[in-house]
Amino acid sequence: MKHTRLQLTTGEVIRVFDGVFDPQKVYFIHKFLTQSYFQFRSSSTTLQEHSAYIYPSSSFSKEDIVNLSFFEGQGIKNIMRETLTAKVLARCWCNAILEGSKYFWHVDAGAPRNTGDQTMLYYANSNWDKDWQGETLFCNGDGECEIAVSSKPGRIVVFDSHLMHKPVPISSIAPTPRYSVVFQFMNQGENMLPCPLE
Repeated sequence: MKHTRLQLTTGEVIRVFDGVFDPQKVYFIHKFLTQSYFQFRSSSTTLQEHSAYIYPSSSFSKEDIVNLSFFEGQGIKNIMRETLTAKVLARCWCNAILEGSKYFWHVDAGAPRNTGDQTMLYYANSNWDKDWQGETLFCNGDGECEIAVSSKPGRIVVFDSHLMHKPVPISSIAPTPRYSVVFQFMNQGENMLPCPLE
């Protein structure tokens, strides 16, 4: 497993993990997601003028998370133990990023600063070419875009939920949507994790 630590000029840290799952597990997760039930939902910001822009998304229950078997294996357990300070999985969903869709800068679930909420993002396609685009862009604390993280298959990205980010629409040559699973961790609430973190 490879761990890369990216730091914005205003101090925020983005952690990137590659090689957490073997290719068979990456394929299994991708297949599970492509068979999930997707609905069109409005933009992830709370601004009324953004509500006309929709994209496919699938929300997951605790049972779905168990069936996904994402949290099985030593690699993911090590990431959670060593990287996550928020221990309660409050929400989980999958976004399907499309060509030509409109995406806006946002924080996850309106997270204010210093709450300790964290987002774990998983790039779920089993195959992805960099020319298909679909990167995730991150802003620093001053609102300037500084980092782009490629949507490499099986990659996991962990960051504070208050960090402004957005996906880049995929290229017209991409043969499939770019799937990403979002796990939002908080310090309180009902835990959706199959095995709670200690």
